[in-house]
Amino acid sequence: LAAMVASIILINGMYAFLLDEEWKEDLAISSGWFCISTGLFVNVMVCTKWVIDKMDIDQRNSVHDSGSDSQLLKLSNVFIDAPLFYKFLYHLRHEFSSELLLAYYEISYFKQWILLSENSTMVPNLMQSFVVHRFADSLPKPNKVYSADEPTHDQLKEAARHIFVKYIETGCNKEINISFHCRESYYALMGDAESWNNRTTDQLSLSDLYTLYDKVLYELYSLLLHSFYRFKQYQ
Repeated sequence: LAAMVASIILINGMYAFLLDEEWKEDLAISSGWFCISTGLFVNVMVCTKWVIDKMDIDQRNSVHDSGSDSQLLKLSNVFIDAPLFYKFLYHLRHEFSSELLLAYYEISYFKQWILLSENSTMVPNLMQSFVVHRFADSLPKPNKVYSADEPTHDQLKEAARHIFVKYIETGCNKEINISFHCRESYYALMGDAESWNNRTTDQLSLSDLYTLYDKVLYELYSLLLHSFYRFKQYQ
């Protein structure tokens, strides 16, 4: 802008040199008014930009201050706090994905039930398996996949297939969004109910059952994190 003004003044000066005295006076007056107007315009623009930048900074600081507590919130906090759990579930319903949290909840309790088994200490993949999150005690326990009593092998197989039918089987009421290859691997394993129920402990160990849905848990947790970041913005 400054270069433009300087160029105009220079051009006016060249014209003034070529014109007679009467035109020189008119040109000088016009040039003066132009410079004054341009100066006022530049001043207004600079002040406006300063105000806008100041408002933007204040707004960002306000958002940061008001959301400082929510920024410290972690997904694991939602699991152990019943009111937060229900708030997050409500948020997921608005995103049409409440089945993600429900499936994660049931599978986690399924893994906990396996640990109540007498031979749970013999699970070799326990340390390498997906970490089981704890949930608030006041939340209702999913009785299809968990009990305070020690499970039998048949009960665990039944619970595992319940999860498959409820969340993984194509077209089911609460079908979760997992990859095609992941879903197909479960179809190959337990798509045939009779074949699945006939598996013995040699064919399907506690370790196999404990890690059975780890692939699903990884995918669910990733999807839940995306929803959780959006959830925190409203807290």
